[in-house]
Amino acid sequence: MTISGESMAPTYLPGDRVLVHRRRPGRVGRGQVVVVRHPDLERLAVFGDGVRSADSRHWGYVSADRLLGVVARRMST
Repeated sequence: MTISGESMAPTYLPGDRVLVHRRRPGRVGRGQVVVVRHPDLERLAVFGDGVRSADSRHWGYVSADRLLGVVARRMST
């Protein structure tokens, strides 16, 4: 998956590629970076690193059925 927004900056920047392990539903550990389906069908992290991130601070908890996967690592370019 390629990062398209800035909500995870500076951890992940637009254009970064990440390997996502598909996981449904399951236990996700605290501090793991996850990919979820937003109500507007965008894929966003639950809590972005950026101050202006659109995340759970704005749209609340995410149900397990919206979980698309867990980021395993950044891919080298």
